[in-house]
Amino acid sequence: LSSGLTYYYFLANVFTIGQNYIMKRFIDADKVLATLEENRKKPLKKSKWQQRLEEAAKQRGIQPPKR
Repeated sequence: LSSGLTYYYFLANVFTIGQNYIMKRFIDADKVLATLEENRKKPLKKSKWQQRLEEAAKQRGIQPPKR
């Protein structure tokens, strides 16, 4: 029974190591980071819910928090 569990853990580790190797080989981390930085600079679009909530707050005289 314990040998089966050991074998399972061994195969799971080998599979995980293989996945990590493939991901690092075929995915360019610098390109992903550049895309994330580019997307961070874009302004966030407010959802309909957030727009309605801010409109209700303005009608009550409450200023929405600045981000």
